[in-house]
Parts: sequence; C-alpha cells; structure tokens
Amino acid sequence: MKDKALAAIAKYKMIAAGDTVLTAVSGGADSIALLHFLHTHAGELGFTLRAAHINHGIRGAESDRDMCFVEDFCAKRNIPLETLVIHDIFTKAKEAGHGLEEYARNARYHFFAECTAGQSAKVATAHTLSDSMETTLFHLARGTGLRGLMGIPPVRGNIIRPLITCTREDIEDYCKAQSLSYVTDSTNASDDYSRNRIRHHVIPQMKQVHNGFESAYRRMTEHIAEDEDYLAQEAKRAVRGAELSHGFDAVMLAALHPAVRYRAVALILKAGGLPCDNAKAALLLENLTASHFVLELAAGRYVRIDEGVLTLQKAFVPTPYFEFPVQPGAFTVNNTITVAFEQTNYEHYKQIEKYDPKVLKNALDYDRIFGELIFRQKLDGDKIKLYQTGMTKRLKKLFNEAGLSARQRQNTPVLADEQGVVWVNGFGCDMRAAVTANSKNILIIGIAEEKEQ
Repeated sequence: MKDKALAAIAKYKMIAAGDTVLTAVSGGADSIALLHFLHTHAGELGFTLRAAHINHGIRGAESDRDMCFVEDFCAKRNIPLETLVIHDIFTKAKEAGHGLEEYARNARYHFFAECTAGQSAKVATAHTLSDSMETTLFHLARGTGLRGLMGIPPVRGNIIRPLITCTREDIEDYCKAQSLSYVTDSTNASDDYSRNRIRHHVIPQMKQVHNGFESAYRRMTEHIAEDEDYLAQEAKRAVRGAELSHGFDAVMLAALHPAVRYRAVALILKAGGLPCDNAKAALLLENLTASHFVLELAAGRYVRIDEGVLTLQKAFVPTPYFEFPVQPGAFTVNNTITVAFEQTNYEHYKQIEKYDPKVLKNALDYDRIFGELIFRQKLDGDKIKLYQTGMTKRLKKLFNEAGLSARQRQNTPVLADEQGVVWVNGFGCDMRAAVTANSKNILIIGIAEEKEQ
C-alpha cells in the first residue's frame, strides 16, 4: 500500500511541501490506514497533518464508539482533530428534501470546507480502487457516459485520494503489518445498500471472469480519463470558436461532433451558473438549429435561441406597452425612458452636428413623415431600411444581431408614421426619412434610459 500511495501522490501531484492536509477519518480500516500513512510520511513530504471526523449519529451507540476510537487514535499520535456531531440527521435530511446518504455526504464536505476556510489546505479522503470500481459499476447500472465510467477521480479541486490505486486487500494487509486496529461499520454487511450488493456479489463474479479484473479496471479508467480530457479540451476550443459578442453561434454548436457538442453546451451553461440535467440538455441540443427556442433551466433563468444565436437570460418584469404622438418637449415613459423632441432647421442641425456627431443617428427629415408620427415600443413585423447600411431588416433580427437582452428589446423605442418605422433608438433612421442637404425641418430626438440591472 505504501508504495502505491506514494506513487499516486507523485503522479497526480497531490501534496506539495508546505501544504496542510486535512484527513477525513471515519475509524474504518481505509481511513485509519490513510491517516497512519500520512502521519508516518508527513515529515518526509513536508506537509502539516490534521484530521476531521463526523459523527452522523445514524448508528446510535456505534457512531459514538467510532468517534471515541478516532479521538483516542489521534490523541496518542498528537494529530490535531476536529469533530462534528450531527444530531437528528433523519429529520434534517427529510426537511432538506434529501436522501439520508446525500444529506450525510453534503454535510461531510461542508464541514471539510469549514475546517479549511481561508487556507490553501488539501482534504484527503480514503477512497480506494475498490471504492472506484463499485462507483463505476453503480453508474453503469444506472446509465452513464465516460465521466461516470472513470469512477472516483484521484484529485477533484482540493480533494485528494492517495489510496485510489490501492485495493481493499492492500489496506487490510497494511493494517495488519502496522498492527493497526480499526472499527467496523455494521451496515457494511447488509445487502440493503446498492454498493454493498455490488461489493459482495458483483465484483467477486467479475474477478471470477478475469482474475486480473482490478488491474484491468485501473488501466481502463486511465485510458478513459485521457479520452475525457481530450474531449473536454475540444469542447473548450469549440466554445471559444462559437463565442459571439452577444451570445454563441448555435449553428456552429449544432455542427459539432455529438461528443463535443454536449460538452460544449454544458460548459456554456455551467459558466452561466445554470444546471444541465440530461433531459433538458437533450431538448436543448435538439433545438440548436431552431429559429426560435426558449427553455427554462432554473427559476427565472433561461437559455434562448433566436435566429442562430444562443444566449442565457434572466426573466424580467415586462414593461407596460407605451405609445403616444410626437410633440416638442420632454417626456418620461414607464419610469425607464426619458425622451425629448426638438424641431429645428437644417442650418441649426449642421451646427449641432459639428460638436455632437451622434446627432446623425438621432435626427430625421420631419418633412418626409407621412401622417402622424408616433413614439412607441416595437411591434411584431416592424422593419427598417437603415440609412447607414441601405439594408432592410426586421427589428427582431436587428436586435438579435446586436445582442440586446429581452429587457433591452422591449425598452428600445421606435418612431413610426403611417408607412412604418422611420427611426430606432441606437440604430438610426430609415432611408426615406434621412437628413440630407435638401432637408429643411429637422426633428432631433434625445433619449436617456435606465441602465439594465
């Protein structure tokens, strides 16, 4: 065991000189072997050792026995120990809406995080190759991808597993050679738990099929880890390639190999703090080429696809529709927009343009308006032939290409006469209403908007 653990620490760069290592100790053979090993080699490797024990209280007096055993073990070796006792775990798990195992696991890692808060400490757990095999078979029975077949990783963040290449037999041999006593969890003998059934029945059958099963499993997981790492790198590269100023190119994502496509989308969602369960991920992947698609992934959080662009959005409170005739003066609309209209002549307009070139986008030829001029929100079907480009576009596409959020789209006002839109805030005027050297009466629009939160 010692040689395997030292090799794993070196191979996966688990511990560096000067580190603090907090070791999770239950009192069982695996954790006692790990704590004894790390205590023995702390000076050689140059790290500071601490220990942590959680008394879940699930097994009553037996749980208290385990805690006393660990306290005594650490005291005899002067290993600093931090202990957490969880009272009434069954009620707490029920109130949290979690299964008992899930709640206990979350409590453990939360405690470890508290113990290492503000420190660059590592947390060592006693997971072994045997534990990893059980995990892989458990995932296999439920359905999984490459990541699930990898079993338990040697390193995850600040969590390290020095015994990950050691078998249960290696651990027992080490304890025997070092004359280490340990406690046994009585629930380990029960087949009521899925992992126990795998341990007691499935793995022994696998060893009968191939007596080198454990070594073969280790080689398999190493190969899978390399494949997963490559695919993860390709996914990161794909995300960078698909990134736009206002979202991601959904068509480019859809064209990726399926293995990379899923990982790329998962990366985008994770970066946005959004979950990615299998069912919703499959639905999103199916609709990457849709012209319009919206999927709620969390309360008030959405992934949206519009005309080839994927964006992540928060829900917003719709702004009441506004519409009123244009007249000189300043007005406030829905407490979000302040607008001022000024009618002037061409000579005055040219003087203003010298000092404020932006006025070009916020001015139009008032004499080329047909009928009443209305200041309003965008309506479905609105389009404009922008003076700057000469291209006609629907406002929906124009806003999408500009990367406007749902809130910005709703609050971007337009001016329209009886023939259609003549001006859009932030984009400019329609060609038919553009100011030219022949213009006489000019309408200048001033806009101030509430900043989006």
